[in-house]
Amino acid sequence: MRAVLRYVSYVMHRHPSAETTATARCLNPDCQWTSAPTGNAEVCTDICIEHTGRTGHMTYLREFSEVAVVERCPDQAFRAGVIRRSWADGKLEA
Repeated sequence: MRAVLRYVSYVMHRHPSAETTATARCLNPDCQWTSAPTGNAEVCTDICIEHTGRTGHMTYLREFSEVAVVERCPDQAFRAGVIRRSWADGKLEA
């Protein structure tokens, strides 16, 4: 009996109609300040710098999020090394 392994390759990327969102939160224990979500990381940084100027608080948690999609890849992309992960027989291959 001969086993046949079939690989299905996938890639994940940002959804074409989505944008990356940046937010920040001050980590000073007495401060509840958070930035409004923005689509521009530099704007988020500027808002944090302004908060530091007003309060002297210097530590922030910045978060970046985006909507992503996973799509099946053509075999050529996998062979060329573009794909980093594939799913084979129920196991994730690195």
